[in-house]
Amino acid sequence: METVLGMVALVLVFGGTHVGLATRRVREALVSRLGEFGFGGLYTLVAAVSFSVLTWFYAAHRFDGPPGLALGAVPAFRWPLMAIVVVGIVMMVASLVGYPSSPMAVFNKNVGSPSGMERVSRHSFFFGVALLGAAHALLATRLIGAVMMAGLALLAVAGAWHQDRKLLRLRGEPYAAYLEATSFVPFAAIIAGRQRLVWGELSVGALALGLVLAVALRTVHGSIFAHSGVWVIVGVVGGAALAAVQSLRRVTRRHRAPEAIWLPFFFMTTAVAHALVGLAIFHDPLVAIARDGFVNGVEPQLLARGLPAYFDREAAFWFMLYAPILLMIGLVTRRAIETQDVVALRLIGWTMLFTGGAGVLALPISGFWIVLVLGGLVLRAARRDVRAHPMRAAEQVPAA
Repeated sequence: METVLGMVALVLVFGGTHVGLATRRVREALVSRLGEFGFGGLYTLVAAVSFSVLTWFYAAHRFDGPPGLALGAVPAFRWPLMAIVVVGIVMMVASLVGYPSSPMAVFNKNVGSPSGMERVSRHSFFFGVALLGAAHALLATRLIGAVMMAGLALLAVAGAWHQDRKLLRLRGEPYAAYLEATSFVPFAAIIAGRQRLVWGELSVGALALGLVLAVALRTVHGSIFAHSGVWVIVGVVGGAALAAVQSLRRVTRRHRAPEAIWLPFFFMTTAVAHALVGLAIFHDPLVAIARDGFVNGVEPQLLARGLPAYFDREAAFWFMLYAPILLMIGLVTRRAIETQDVVALRLIGWTMLFTGGAGVLALPISGFWIVLVLGGLVLRAARRDVRAHPMRAAEQVPAA
């Protein structure tokens, strides 16, 4: 039962931070100190790390604890529930096509008319997650799996409701009209006569891809959480990053922004990826540090004194510490780009170039190549006409 309680705690941490950091007072306080981009970086890092820990814990204990409902053993429930899972996956994949232009997109500040999957459900992705989670909660053979999937389903519903309230406050009347013309439950607005279905706006390719993905996942179902759940972590976090990239590309094209504004996002992505790789590689020493209470948990003792030297813990600690440092460098780079501070950009660029170069020479097979590339990109930005970030004006507009 301890594993089930541990899963409950991790689901609450992931869901609580995911929604809690986005609540009005918390978000405004953090944005006032970190800026919009800084808040986005912190929010992304917390979400990625908490989800990764949640996934890793489930992967390590998915066969432990009390049994679940296991309705998959009953044919009358098995096939309908599996069909619900397929529908959920198809909705999730299809929603990504129109995400960059939707009001929910990370970098999008405009509210346009509903189109494509938005006519079916304004939160197709969230509703797909809810279907996927609810069905798996009933199919789960172990209670720990039921808890995890039910938690994700509840978070999807609560997240959709919370996002609607937040965007209604930030966007005002345009989003109120968007809410009136759409629905969370699929086809509800169409049935009520507030919306119509336009088949030509639906991506047949995306729907087919969702169906193929559902079949592929069923084929490898037994090994999805193998290798400490790294495939799930990479798929979910990587998919979120790809969606954010598409949204940012749309914004930069609209504002004709310089290439340099991509740099802070590269830093943030690298920081998140660094933290995820660290969790995958060093999960055993990190768990040992947490189990020992963290305080003096690394214990850098010397063998000469006859005491154990936890070199694996030291490596894990310093590896993980580099993630927030990269995030901080990204925030400083973003500020330098906004203020056209070429001196600061050159300082950052040369420092990273020398650091990355030394790391590549000492450890050719390592992530120092990324540091080397980032340093070069910062120096390239310093030589170009660095203009203000297109999001800067939007950040200075007070929330409604």
